[in-house]
Amino acid sequence: MPAANPLILALALAASSVANAQQPEGAPLVAPFSAAKPGTALPSGWEVLSLGSTKTPTEFKFVEDAGAVVLKAHAEAAASGLNHRVKFDIKSAPIIQFRWKVASLIEGADNKVASKEDSPVRIVLDSKAGLAETSKLATTARQVPVWLLCTSAAEAARREALRKAGVEVIEVAAAGNGRVDVAAAAQTLGQRGLTRVLVEGGGQVAAAFLKAGLIDRITSYRAGVVLGADGRSAVGELGFNRLDFAPRFRLVSARSLQGDTVESWTRGA
Repeated sequence: MPAANPLILALALAASSVANAQQPEGAPLVAPFSAAKPGTALPSGWEVLSLGSTKTPTEFKFVEDAGAVVLKAHAEAAASGLNHRVKFDIKSAPIIQFRWKVASLIEGADNKVASKEDSPVRIVLDSKAGLAETSKLATTARQVPVWLLCTSAAEAARREALRKAGVEVIEVAAAGNGRVDVAAAAQTLGQRGLTRVLVEGGGQVAAAFLKAGLIDRITSYRAGVVLGADGRSAVGELGFNRLDFAPRFRLVSARSLQGDTVESWTRGA
């Protein structure tokens, strides 16, 4: 996601945190939580970030803990974050420091089970809002938020049916091929406070995000199976006519996983 520079402190568990901000030359100072007084409001510039209309907001308050004032977040069947928007040259202050602790884990939470996962939001790119109301995504939208990004081609009846199921429908601009414009989608998500998104999809989706320059990191899996032209490409056509124009990534790590290889790549300089 491009640096829209919202600083998000996402707290899904009951936790206490202290924000420590230093001020390198040219960087704005973010007021530390430790400078607040117990029971007072959030410092200027901080605002609560909602993670969807179906999520109950987390309760935030300043308390004293071990001789310091900290921000306590209490979340019981709830989730939200804090947002502080600043604009600056990220090279002048590339590091954020804070400390936190968790009072207790979420009892029974299990991200492998849909009804027990604690995902902040699931995002669907669907230009015509064709997602079925009976799909697993739609039927669990009131437990785990689902944002469906469509274009003006989506019929009003389809939008309303999904909204009744609990899906939040958001219209964005269309690309030249009629699909959701991923750059417009990224901008919309950034305006809603999201700065990191895990993209999972077919080759066309992967290619669209790569062409738009929106991929910062790639995690790829390789297996000792040769499919050749019988398989589907993980990345669709990128439309460049010179190798110099191909997106470049740098290998960060590689490890074996049950006979396969998992590689992590970050965007090249």
